[in-house]
Amino acid sequence: MRVNYWHIIFTLFFLVLMIIAYGIVGGAQSGPVYINVWEAVILSLAAFRLTRFVVYDNITQWFRDMVNTPDEYSFVGTINTLVNCTWCTGLWAALVVATVHFAWPQLWFFLFVLALGGAASVFQILANLVGWQAELGKQRTGEASAVNVSKNIHISTNKCG
Repeated sequence: MRVNYWHIIFTLFFLVLMIIAYGIVGGAQSGPVYINVWEAVILSLAAFRLTRFVVYDNITQWFRDMVNTPDEYSFVGTINTLVNCTWCTGLWAALVVATVHFAWPQLWFFLFVLALGGAASVFQILANLVGWQAELGKQRTGEASAVNVSKNIHISTNKCG
């Protein structure tokens, strides 16, 4: 079994960044922090949108293409894995969002904009799901034409947002 040392280094780097972020936010001296449900929803949606921005959006495709390499054991290969993995990028995005929220509360507007974009993405995903269910129902009853099905497939594979 070949070990990807860059993954280990990036994991350790992430842990170091978490410790630094904890120090920036105030660490143990500030005590427990209360977050109400509304803030938790906003932060979750902001991290969700930031993750989708990095992993799926067309506007960041140039970066994903730039780090696309067949050698997953290289430094660039590890970055490629990171920016194409929703779970990985989501953790990094959550660290950024939480640090910004606690360390620089005056930047709430930017997190709010990300959260609105996240909510819009969720609504779009749900709308697509309803549309796909309707198309499946039409196919089962024989009402869907091949043209409508191919249009739906094209729209559903759009990676923008």
